[in-house]
Amino acid sequence: MTEPNLQPPALPPQVIQYATPAMYQPADGQQPIWRDQDRLIVPKLVSLPLRCVKCNQEIVDGWRWRKTLYWHHPALALLILFPGLLIYVIVALCVRQKAVVEASLCQEHRSSRNTKIAFTWIVGLGCIAALIGGIAISAIENDGMYVALGLLLFVILLILALVAGNMARIVAPTKMEGNFAWLKGAGPEFLNNFPATGRIKRPIRTAPNTMFPAQATG
Repeated sequence: MTEPNLQPPALPPQVIQYATPAMYQPADGQQPIWRDQDRLIVPKLVSLPLRCVKCNQEIVDGWRWRKTLYWHHPALALLILFPGLLIYVIVALCVRQKAVVEASLCQEHRSSRNTKIAFTWIVGLGCIAALIGGIAISAIENDGMYVALGLLLFVILLILALVAGNMARIVAPTKMEGNFAWLKGAGPEFLNNFPATGRIKRPIRTAPNTMFPAQATG
């Protein structure tokens, strides 16, 4: 009995070559990818090279990570203050853009990421336990101080969980425009695999993308 293939299928090409200016035409039919200082500029449907995006080590076991990334303009967060969180969520869901990214990590960076994810879950559960414990002890002792302590510990642990979760991300979008996404998180060695954008900071828009896969894993 053969072992099932757990790797996602290869992503199809996205960018239409005739819609891309000559200076951005990729060689050998590869997807157009550039670096802009510490960020990657990629099509919204992209399969990055089979190298660790953190240290550029070649991946020999074929490990791949696929994720659908979402982005909206950060100014939309002001809607949380007015008119409120519910309106912000509705607007963000309506106007957000998405990109499907496939990337790789070496064994060392995979282990580091798994450790950060586990820490995030443990601290996240701990912040909930602190809040519930503070309320329970306050009810038993009839002292509101325990609620305040539980709430303080909840906030501290929640911040730690958010920081650890952010550190566990492989790449994250900082901007999306037209048919391209700007990604941070790649290491300098990996970034050096791609040409710099030079004085042109924004790739020319191409035809709208209609080739997103139904699901993404990772």
